[in-house]
Amino acid sequence: MHALFAVIICFFLYKQIASKNSPVNMMTRSLLNVPLILCLMAFMGCPSIIHSADIRLIIRGDDMGMTQGSLVAFDKVLNEGVLTCASIQVCAPWFEGAAELCRKNPHWCTGIHLTLIGEWIGYRWRPVLPWDKIPSLVDEDGFLYRYPEELWGHKPKITEFEAELRAQVALALKKGINVQHIDTYYMGYQRYPGLSEVIRKIGQDYGIPISGMMGEKGLRGIYTTPVKEKIEVAVHSCENCHLILK
Repeated sequence: MHALFAVIICFFLYKQIASKNSPVNMMTRSLLNVPLILCLMAFMGCPSIIHSADIRLIIRGDDMGMTQGSLVAFDKVLNEGVLTCASIQVCAPWFEGAAELCRKNPHWCTGIHLTLIGEWIGYRWRPVLPWDKIPSLVDEDGFLYRYPEELWGHKPKITEFEAELRAQVALALKKGINVQHIDTYYMGYQRYPGLSEVIRKIGQDYGIPISGMMGEKGLRGIYTTPVKEKIEVAVHSCENCHLILK
């Protein structure tokens, strides 16, 4: 019953996002449709941690701090809309604005979207640490590489990975962000030898949960799904998750 209730909620949320008459404005719909929307059923399928009667649906918006406009959308949907969680990119251009919003809203569920890639053309990003401290992670101009494969091709040092990712977490905490989880941007934990171990270690040292390593049951992503099919795919994903739990 509770899993079915979660399915109904999920359908309603997507109905709101897709509807032209929704109170959620165009900027908000863009935020929810583009960066990574529907994410996890937190702690589902992990009886030792939580009972089935307590299943919760978490809707997370990633890439907070990427643009100025997205900050307006995050502010609105976290306080008035469907988002229950946000992941912040510390090395993104509008991180300072994101941090300010988080300080004004300490009740928000916020996490760090650990970032080692900056893929945008004409909108390049730099790491938190000085370039000369992590030379294997940046190009000759000190910018982050645009794709994971480009980064891997330059044989980055795992020690520099750890130094930069720790610096991102430390800066977020310094800026007063209530960091409640860690996840990664544009790459999985297993994409490079030793990366998963580094992230686990950082999470343990700071006492911060790592998204995807807490017993969650992830839903199928709809990032590349055509707009007209997003609701159907999302609901079907929830139904499949319900069958797995039975």
